[in-house]
Amino acid sequence: MFRACSFSLTRSLHTIIVGSTALVLSIDLTSAQIIDITQHNVSLPEDVDAGRAIAGDMDGDGDIDFVINDFVGAAGAYLHRIAWARNDGTDNWTVLPVSNAEQGLETFDVGDMDGDGDLDIITGSYGHISVAPTFPTFPTFPWNPFFPFPGIGVPQDGDGAGIRVYSNDGQGSFTSNTIVGSAGAKYTQTVAVADLDRDRDLDIVFVQDRTVNRIAWIPNNGNGTYDSVRVATQEDDLYPRTFDIGDVDGDGYVDIVAKAYPGSSLVVGAADGGQIISLKNPGGRAGPWEKIVVPESDLLLMQENLYLADMNQDSFLDVVGISEWGNGNYGYHPGDGTGNFGPVIGAGSDLYWEGLHVVDFDGDGDLDQFRTSPNANALIYEIWQGGAVAQVQTLSAPRLAEPQSDGSGIFTADVNGDGQLDIVTFGAEITWYEVTVSNPSGGGNGNGGGGNGDGGEVIDNAGSTSEDAISLGVLGDGQAQINFDTLQSSIDTEIALFYPDGRLAAENDDFNQTLQSGFGFSSMSPGTWYIAVGQYDTVFADGFSATGGPPGGTIALTVNSNESTRARIQETGAVWFSFEIRPNPLGLPPERPVALGALGDGSLPLQFNTLGSTLDTQMALYGPEGNLLIENDDFSGTRQSGFSASDLTEGTYHVAVSLYQTIFRDGFSVQAPPQAGSFVLRYGENQSVQGALPADGVRWFSFEVLPRVVPEVALADVWLSGGRINMSWETDSGMSYRVQRSSDLQTWQNVGRVRAGTGALLQHSTTLTNEKAFFRVVIP
Repeated sequence: MFRACSFSLTRSLHTIIVGSTALVLSIDLTSAQIIDITQHNVSLPEDVDAGRAIAGDMDGDGDIDFVINDFVGAAGAYLHRIAWARNDGTDNWTVLPVSNAEQGLETFDVGDMDGDGDLDIITGSYGHISVAPTFPTFPTFPWNPFFPFPGIGVPQDGDGAGIRVYSNDGQGSFTSNTIVGSAGAKYTQTVAVADLDRDRDLDIVFVQDRTVNRIAWIPNNGNGTYDSVRVATQEDDLYPRTFDIGDVDGDGYVDIVAKAYPGSSLVVGAADGGQIISLKNPGGRAGPWEKIVVPESDLLLMQENLYLADMNQDSFLDVVGISEWGNGNYGYHPGDGTGNFGPVIGAGSDLYWEGLHVVDFDGDGDLDQFRTSPNANALIYEIWQGGAVAQVQTLSAPRLAEPQSDGSGIFTADVNGDGQLDIVTFGAEITWYEVTVSNPSGGGNGNGGGGNGDGGEVIDNAGSTSEDAISLGVLGDGQAQINFDTLQSSIDTEIALFYPDGRLAAENDDFNQTLQSGFGFSSMSPGTWYIAVGQYDTVFADGFSATGGPPGGTIALTVNSNESTRARIQETGAVWFSFEIRPNPLGLPPERPVALGALGDGSLPLQFNTLGSTLDTQMALYGPEGNLLIENDDFSGTRQSGFSASDLTEGTYHVAVSLYQTIFRDGFSVQAPPQAGSFVLRYGENQSVQGALPADGVRWFSFEVLPRVVPEVALADVWLSGGRINMSWETDSGMSYRVQRSSDLQTWQNVGRVRAGTGALLQHSTTLTNEKAFFRVVIP
């Protein structure tokens, strides 16, 4: 049974077109949501569509491009080609060819197959069919998902099928290499890449239906060659359709979860609900793979949109999907971390689904979902919190029309390079949507979260070495949990953490079964730490060493799922960041300092020292905002400390006393030896106080500097005469006097010169004006 719960996912990577439209319903500011949206249409030539699309920087210029699946057939020819839409960085697009037209070339993926730092393209084609397709008016329901169109005949021998790798030269020019020919590749439905044998090379995974009926993979040897096909499972009448890859049993090897339709009839509309099967990777290049059938898996009728994602936040991957024919179901099967999955949790709908995408769009740590329905021109955004749907927004998406063949879909990517995810839809056209997301929790995408600066610009010409590292600021104290990842990057990354002294602390590749990298740490000692990010396969070593390349790729480093900094890999082969771990990272004033009271108005210097103490002390003075003003060790040739503070303005000041080898920093941050002991603090006019160092090694004192009081003199007389105002006051011989003027009794300006007292009356006269004015006489 379907258990009530609503949410949606999307895996189709097909997209390219948009204008400028606002589309928002159901506003409830208790959770992050889209509050503004701008539509951008990607201009494709009239004869080009995008039945599938994937985002990636194909020419290494730092801008997101789109690889697309374009239908080029005519009556009697079901032909597709792979092309890519080049982004020049100003939202202008040029479509460039990658492959020739092939029969049934409907599936592809992108990845760095040869380790040169460029994104290559991997394709799978179905091969020839016996009866020419007919092209109905879409949508037509119900229809059998095993045929691209209703009315297609039974496939013949798969002539023209193939699994190929198109190697990228780094500038968007591609060289074709056929990995598996017609006999081995016929009836290929879906192809993807992942490192199945953990040898740090991307392998090719594919499924075939009809007379082959297998789920298989091709190991990448890493030297431009590929091993023979390995079979994960093969059964008569299995009819596998789509799959996703992830470690579902926690053994460190990625597994395969697929949707199949065993024994499916070839009569249009007669296919049953099929089954989801979990295939557990035995490791290396061995076999066989254990197969587990997921219960109630006939309720989600996926053709393409199957995802592995942790929707309920239990740290185990779940199977997420939508029905793309036959019913409007959507939901997920919860995983238990052993490769088994429970019955579906989901809901039904009257809408016809084609696109699903799963992503933490608002940056709150929960995976959110997007679903698209072309017949309703609807884009559904489900905002998840705490492993459940918190809010649903329905947006208008007018450019979801299907291409001549295949369907439409949705994904997210940072198309304009501002450090924030955009929404991309694809089909007959490609559209991307620039959005603003409100986020009450302060993080995430759009205006709810940070990024580098306020525009997410790419930092260039910085971070080439640890000495030139890009500063991330103060990230916490020794108890803080700090997480780093590059999940918003478009290239295959690796990451490393270095101690303040240059030793290699940790490194990571393929974080959470992605091509990106990440890790988290706590209990870090105070100091300046360093992060190095490079492309796969960068080699990290002690001594601030990161050897990688090529330069020029753009990465996005995210801290604690919130702040993202975009930077370009430097000529050294990596980009370096630094951050500080320090006590009191928020710069809060000390709690319960010993109060020394008011120590004057700052007009005279104040003396502080620990002379007479038995401890070897250090001390520092902090200003009202926590800024470090003065620090001292070994005052007047002793092991004690002291200083003289002058020109202090009004406010509360703090003195920190600690032992030798203390590090003082701005923001009331003191890193002191944790040792107790007694001392004496001498201050002011021969005043002193006994002090004791607490367990953390630093004792705080506070004192006040009061506002300076300017003595005023009472006026003896004020009178008007001849359009002037006159005033007089009593004086004492030897005293000085000055007249001041103000328009608001707050800010005073001097008028005339300083006048010397004679013991008699002094007088001041000024012309009357229409402006309000106040006068006083002070003793400067």
